[in-house]
Amino acid sequence: MFIAFSNLQIFYTFLDSDQDDESEAINLSDTEEESVNLHPQKRKRQINSHAWKWFDKLNRISAKYRICSKLYKTSCKTSNLHDHISRTHPNLGNSECPESVITNYFQQADSYDANSPRKIEIDKEVMSMIISDMQPFRIVEDVGFRKLFTILDPRHKLPSRTTLQNVLLVEMYEKARDSLQHILKNVNLCSITSDGWTSKANVNYLTVTCHFVVEDKLRSAVLSTSQLFDDTNHSGDNIADSLRAVLNEWGIFGKVSTIVTDNAHSMTKACKILEKCNLPCFAHTLNLVMLDVLAHDLLRDLLLKCKRIISFFKSSAIAYAKFRSVFKKLQKVLFHLLLLLLMLLEKKEVAVKANAENDYQ
Repeated sequence: MFIAFSNLQIFYTFLDSDQDDESEAINLSDTEEESVNLHPQKRKRQINSHAWKWFDKLNRISAKYRICSKLYKTSCKTSNLHDHISRTHPNLGNSECPESVITNYFQQADSYDANSPRKIEIDKEVMSMIISDMQPFRIVEDVGFRKLFTILDPRHKLPSRTTLQNVLLVEMYEKARDSLQHILKNVNLCSITSDGWTSKANVNYLTVTCHFVVEDKLRSAVLSTSQLFDDTNHSGDNIADSLRAVLNEWGIFGKVSTIVTDNAHSMTKACKILEKCNLPCFAHTLNLVMLDVLAHDLLRDLLLKCKRIISFFKSSAIAYAKFRSVFKKLQKVLFHLLLLLLMLLEKKEVAVKANAENDYQ
């Protein structure tokens, strides 16, 4: 081996095992100092690891997984890559890597950023659906619901039930509250309906709904659904204090002209304490009237027989099936009888009109 500098020519002769006494000259003249590497070029190392079927090598120290697009450091080793496959994708095993087609590209796309307008819009609509349809927050954890969203938009990641309850719901409530307060400021008079009810958890609540007119249209809005100040006391004073707090919170205590409630003594007393006009609920009053009618002695025996008949058919599936079969046949007979009756009444009406015309003449 020799080192050459500018304007010098050095011939290096080496023997070829296949050709005897054949020489080869190499001209190494350059204008700058350099060294000559006479060692043959090394062959590129062939990648045989199974992990490279699923990873794309980005450079000497990192690789990207083709399915979930995660980046991993390799440092010329594949231990991290094998570890990711065994932990995150154990079902792949020794299966072949799928072909890189354009559909796979879209499926492997990264999820929307948290501040993405698209994600914010979808999350808002999910929250609106839960509110309007009275769905539980856990719907976002249902397998079918999540699968539907994966098909509709693979890049969208559904928010958790905690995020829905503590973030999105609070934001929508505050926005709706500010909008309603602005509307109520411009309202001169309004009325409210209020009623107490008990939840399945045996907790008592008082709901207050406001009714007002805006641009000649009747509007209604629920102002509050909350427990009474003292949940162990359902007196008129306690209900009055709870109502006053809600009305003062919304700034409409002086604008309320009428309070519609049921006929309970505690509710009517609360209206007297607040010095507001009380209007009994018509539906509740009508229901009380019907209960009094059904409790009459003339109907008591008849209702008792009806209850026994209903109990008998509900206790036997065979008897109920026979009842339905007979009822279907009776329906056809009753329909034809009704049709015949209508035809007779029509003919009678025509005859009456003809007689009346003859008498007039």
